[in-house]
Amino acid sequence: MKQKTLSELVRDEAYEKLENVSLCNAQLKVLKAIENYPDGVPDKLISQETGMPVTSVNGRRNELVALGLVEAVGWDYYPDYQGKMRKNTLWSLKGS
Repeated sequence: MKQKTLSELVRDEAYEKLENVSLCNAQLKVLKAIENYPDGVPDKLISQETGMPVTSVNGRRNELVALGLVEAVGWDYYPDYQGKMRKNTLWSLKGS
């Protein structure tokens, strides 16, 4: 039998937590997008992957944080429209 990777173990643990939680489709979309980036992903990239507006991603991600499924894991910097570097939080499945 193939041994599971750390990413697969974390994913399985997150899905076990979901057995007792009912998530809406938007929350599931955000959770699956975050799952694709075990090192962390910013809201802007989640928005691009899901096709959801960033404001909707923020809300659904905050709900997932409150449920204990997602956590902040670091920072990234990106240039805004004026070229100034802005701090952006990276999100990952809790415990990954």
